Amino acid sequence: MSERKENKMDAKEFLTIYSQECQSHDDCNGCPFDKKGGCQLDFVADEEGCIDRLIDIAEKLNHKKTYADDFFEKFPNAQKEANGVPRSCRDLVYGTKSAYCTGGGCHRCWNEPMPEEEK
Repeated sequence: MSERKENKMDAKEFLTIYSQECQSHDDCNGCPFDKKGGCQLDFVADEEGCIDRLIDIAEKLNHKKTYADDFFEKFPNAQKEANGVPRSCRDLVYGTKSAYCTGGGCHRCWNEPMPEEEK
């Protein structure tokens, strides 16, 4: 196994970012971890350097602020659902309806990255 680069993120950070991206896409289309119609994690054993590429992708995504991040920065004492998102509807707070808004998929709505102009 190769020596781990000192500036690489830890597993928890990586899996958090990966999970957020995975949950914010209905399918792999448009997901930064997509490769040839499948998740790059499926290809890790097949390719040299794949793990480092996946971590590099996650490090680039790490700076993306989600609607939930922004909400809790502004309202740190707000109540949370069991899955960690605000108890309120994102559409009611931000006036931006998510493609995932179906009246019950709040986790996906709140964990979408915010566009730069809304931050």
